[in-house]
Amino acid sequence: MKDEIIIRTYVVFLLFVLAGFLILGRVVQIGIVEGESWRGRGDSLYVRHQPIEPERGNILSSDGRMLVTSLPLFEVRMDLLAVPKDKFVKNIDSLALCLSRHLNPVISERAYRDLLWRERQAGNRYLLIKEEVTYSQLEKIKTFPLFRLGGNKGGLIVVRKSKRERPYRMLAARTLGSVREGAKPVGLEGYYDDVLGGEKGSRLVQKVARDIWVPVDDIGDFEPKRGKDIITHIDIDLQDITEQALYKSVAHHQALGGTAVVMEVKTGAIKAMANLVRSGDDIGEYLNYAVGAATEPGSTFKLATMMALLEDGYIRLDDRVDIHGGEVELCGKKIRDSEKRKGSLPTLKQVFAQSSNVGVAVTAQKYYEKNAKKFVKRLEQFGLNERSRIDLEGEPAPYIKEAYNVEQKWSCTSIPWMAHGYELTLTPLQLLTFYNAVANKGRMMKPQLVHQILEYSEPVKTYKPQVLKNQICSHSTLQQAMELLKSTTDSGGTAYALRNRLYKVAGKTGTAVTNYYKGDINQGKKYQASFAGFFPADDPVYSCIVVIYEPSANGYYGASAAMPVFREIADYSVASRFIATEDQAPVNTAPLPARIRAGGYATDIRTLLHFSGVRFENRCLNEWASLSPTESQPELTGINLQQDLVPDVRGMGLRDALFLLENKGLKVRLQGHGRVRSQSIAPGSKIQGQTIELTMG
Repeated sequence: MKDEIIIRTYVVFLLFVLAGFLILGRVVQIGIVEGESWRGRGDSLYVRHQPIEPERGNILSSDGRMLVTSLPLFEVRMDLLAVPKDKFVKNIDSLALCLSRHLNPVISERAYRDLLWRERQAGNRYLLIKEEVTYSQLEKIKTFPLFRLGGNKGGLIVVRKSKRERPYRMLAARTLGSVREGAKPVGLEGYYDDVLGGEKGSRLVQKVARDIWVPVDDIGDFEPKRGKDIITHIDIDLQDITEQALYKSVAHHQALGGTAVVMEVKTGAIKAMANLVRSGDDIGEYLNYAVGAATEPGSTFKLATMMALLEDGYIRLDDRVDIHGGEVELCGKKIRDSEKRKGSLPTLKQVFAQSSNVGVAVTAQKYYEKNAKKFVKRLEQFGLNERSRIDLEGEPAPYIKEAYNVEQKWSCTSIPWMAHGYELTLTPLQLLTFYNAVANKGRMMKPQLVHQILEYSEPVKTYKPQVLKNQICSHSTLQQAMELLKSTTDSGGTAYALRNRLYKVAGKTGTAVTNYYKGDINQGKKYQASFAGFFPADDPVYSCIVVIYEPSANGYYGASAAMPVFREIADYSVASRFIATEDQAPVNTAPLPARIRAGGYATDIRTLLHFSGVRFENRCLNEWASLSPTESQPELTGINLQQDLVPDVRGMGLRDALFLLENKGLKVRLQGHGRVRSQSIAPGSKIQGQTIELTMG
């Protein structure tokens, strides 16, 4: 037993010796062989280079006005242990006084003093003094006691940041887009992120506590490179008018949303792009319908069908067609016009002008029923199967069925239904690109939002107009297509309301049922109203498309919901000389006299101001508005017309004042001439059938 105990003791001793040698060998390996590597890793736990975000570039309008910019902001902190105790004691009272007076008067001098003492005793090396400090504020802070000594002796820590700012608030918000952490980049901000974003810098920081890093000094800093600027084709004033007109339509028709795009015919430049979505009681820019929403276009697609028939030589515009009284059954499904026309044999030109679904469907079925490939090939020739390739993300491809493809559910109904805008999908921008090509004598242009990229105010890249297709069809077909589009504004045409003495419009209304495939279409129909066209018709400068999604009140046809938006855009463009010449008169920047106060129909006032070249602040979202002078420029605000309250008609002309007052059941007496200077019943008073006296002057 004694021998056995001795043997066990030796074995244990031997194990301890071996373990000791292993530990010694590991110490030598770590301390000598791998020593430099481990010491480097240890240092990196306490000192490292931290990236510095660069200042993003600006986004500017076509005339150089700022749409999006970055405002430099700073976060001010303090390393309380960096200040020697004697200097801290000597200057704490004066520092607390400056912080209270100049940064946050709500916090008293004594409270600041107690805070600084308490945090120093706690060893706080990263005390937050103030967030979102402007440059001028930072310069003031640098003069405070202690802080004037800098970072090493005074404990001042400045963290540079920036804030993205839009001077015109929500104007073109979805088109301009955003880049945010944790969210998908959208709009121009997202598409041109590499250009706008610049290059990151870095600075040497030291770890002073858990997850707290403070700058060591400026020696190890690498300055970030600022992002480049981009100049867009967007015209701020035209964009504003487009958004206001679209907003009024979406609100008036209680629609789900809407979009409107204005394109320069010869270049494809996007001058305005508005998108509105209803979210509860709010209407704002949350989706880009123009680029990302592919839907069945309805009657605006009839232009492509008629052009295909013309290109193939199947029809002449004076050919007559039997529209079967406005209702026909093809392949077991009924196709209806918006109204019955018994005993009518209109020409194909009249069929288009009156937007007869039946007339277009039966004509297309007659010539393409046995040769659908020819029809689809023509649509491809017109570029309707291709993306617009605009410089924004999220554009879906058009959906046009391959002829006789059973997997794509091609059937007997495909030709007649495609002919009047169903069983295929396009985005509003893709359809506008096609209409723009017709206006541009057959040349299809790529829609473009960005004109130039600037670096330090110097152009480094210019995007020239890009041609997608040199000629979409023959010259003869184009001439007849123009004749068709102009015919809609003739007597009996669906766009007759656009007819005026100042300029001509060529275009097409569209009304599509969006839920016809869900059960009985007579129950709970949902509509999409649209209008696509260009102006002036004889020498087109701008093309435009307007789409109103699911209008549910005050009319749902393209002529009632979408066309008024188009008209307001066109009226403004012509009246304010946006269709300009090289010798266009300069903008009048002189302020209005302080005594001027005007009121009336908002569209009329805006048109007059733009025509006169007067800059103004547009805060009006209503149909009626009041124009009042301010210190800088006149301000246009909406007049709230509650049903049972007397409206404010001061500053209005007689016609507008009488229209508003008499429509509310008030009797009007007049004194004098001119505009309304005063009214006998105060605005906002209860209407009880009174007689109101207006003093004009």
